[in-house]
Amino acid sequence: MTNAEVANKIIELCGGKDNFVSVENCMTRLRIKFNNKNLIQIDELKKVPGILGINDADTFQIVVGPGKSCLLYTSPSPRDYAAS
Repeated sequence: MTNAEVANKIIELCGGKDNFVSVENCMTRLRIKFNNKNLIQIDELKKVPGILGINDADTFQIVVGPGKSCLLYTSPSPRDYAAS
């Protein structure tokens, strides 16, 4: 999957673009806040190639590995739909 395809799959499986409040990234993960966490399909997200793990803490985190989060963050990404 390309980075754009992974980003689009994340958007789809996290309830669509209107569910995103904010998206940040660090070296290995995307940190996302949602309007409604109940819309997230966690089991399906774990199956997406390139997603190494999920951390459902105060801020939802998608682990994608070193450097990959920067690529996803700058692709057509969930960040484009975040309110902040």
